[in-house]
Amino acid sequence: MRDVNVNSVRAIDRAIDLLNVFSVEHPVLTIDEIVAKTKLPKTTAYRILYTLELRGLIQYDQKNQNYRLGLKLLEYAGTLTTLLDVRQEAEEILINLQTNTKQTVIMAVIEQETFVYVFLRENPVGFKYSSYIGLRRPINFGVLGQVIMAHLTEDELERLLQKHPLVRMTSKTVTDLDVLRVRFKKIKEERVYADMEETYEGGIAIGAPIYDAEGKLIAALAILGPAVQLDGDRLEPAKLMVKEAASQISLKMGFKEAFGGVRL
Repeated sequence: MRDVNVNSVRAIDRAIDLLNVFSVEHPVLTIDEIVAKTKLPKTTAYRILYTLELRGLIQYDQKNQNYRLGLKLLEYAGTLTTLLDVRQEAEEILINLQTNTKQTVIMAVIEQETFVYVFLRENPVGFKYSSYIGLRRPINFGVLGQVIMAHLTEDELERLLQKHPLVRMTSKTVTDLDVLRVRFKKIKEERVYADMEETYEGGIAIGAPIYDAEGKLIAALAILGPAVQLDGDRLEPAKLMVKEAASQISLKMGFKEAFGGVRL
């Protein structure tokens, strides 16, 4: 945890203190029990509980007049578990990919309309990218964005682009949606895509999708490097290595080719 000269928000501290009184031993509590454990005024505890209830973090049983943790917390737990699991399962494969390609390797997990970098291993020489572990990008950014968008439904894609219009990053960036639809279909079929200087001038990125046991897209990985090191005869071998690495991670996450399709 960081040590910064900033005061915490009292209302949030109180809400967290309130959530922390629930445990395996005490999964259900009355308002009086919560007040006794938190030492909060009853009216304050009630307001916090009601706010948390509105957000799905607390459930209230009107019949028995008691409280329990809400199902929304399961979503948070699932997100964290997925992030940790895929990062742990992928690390050795990603390190090998960086060693074999001698290019920067990144991996990101998907969170709603964004993705977050959870792995970054840079090539010590050559291109340097303004990325770091924990950086959050809009879901349509760069090579990973192309891979992710390929798995969206048409409605999801339209909603996304209304909120996050495509931006021309270089003179080679494609923003024509009809052209992109054809590209997305190919990405989904081939499970690999090469960004040829569309995000970075003089840079090539090759990305591939990662699926879980249900065939759901949960992450994507990519290598990034100078065009002079990845174009020409070197492009296809690099694409194969990226695709194979993503396939190995998907397999570790329980994905089976016989699943019969993938979904986001």
